Amino acid sequence: MKLYKYKNAQNINDIERDIKCILEDKIWFSSLELLNDPFEGIIIFLYPIGFEYWNLRFQDSTKEYHNQLTKESIKKKTQVGILSLSKTKNNLVLWSHYGNNHKGYVLEYDFDINCFEIDLNHSQIIDCRDVNYSKNPLKMRIFESSYTEFLFNKSLGWKYEKEFRFISKNYGLIKYKKNCLKSIIVGTYCNPIIEEQLIRIAKFKNIDIYKSFINDKNFNLYFKKIK
Repeated sequence: MKLYKYKNAQNINDIERDIKCILEDKIWFSSLELLNDPFEGIIIFLYPIGFEYWNLRFQDSTKEYHNQLTKESIKKKTQVGILSLSKTKNNLVLWSHYGNNHKGYVLEYDFDINCFEIDLNHSQIIDCRDVNYSKNPLKMRIFESSYTEFLFNKSLGWKYEKEFRFISKNYGLIKYKKNCLKSIIVGTYCNPIIEEQLIRIAKFKNIDIYKSFINDKNFNLYFKKIK
């Protein structure tokens, strides 16, 4: 699946870090707390019918179970890593928000759940799918154990991102298989020095590199391959 990661190229530290990752075939899975949506991972528990009666009779044990369940959910949520990618390379808002006002660049990947390295014979990826956009947070019955569902649900306000997510067991850098990185797209207003660096990297990795241009006939971008 073709997926896109917008990069800002805002300061030298970011650029050096990103170049190192590209050369080493690695990508960053962020922790939940570093994401820019304050509603990420919100959990609303639903109680089964008769639970109030159960709670009245066994108040202490029920409260203890609920507290333990909440602690486990929080622990799992704080450990997981999230890789947020877009299914589009031609979104003006994404180029502005995550591509540093078209001064950054986009990395094009061909990813699926089997593209990432295996750790001790087990995949580091827990789940991957399209993000669901809805009016309200998801609700989960208290005895259900799947906490990753909440990591794929966001407000309708984010729908323009067309986000596809990979969830890993832990946040941090994860290595992917060679040849998953397919191309680099340089932003319209990218610094020429950074652009030259990206051209050299593309040649070294033997991948295509494109330049983004503004279409003055409509509100779209178009891309030209850099030779």
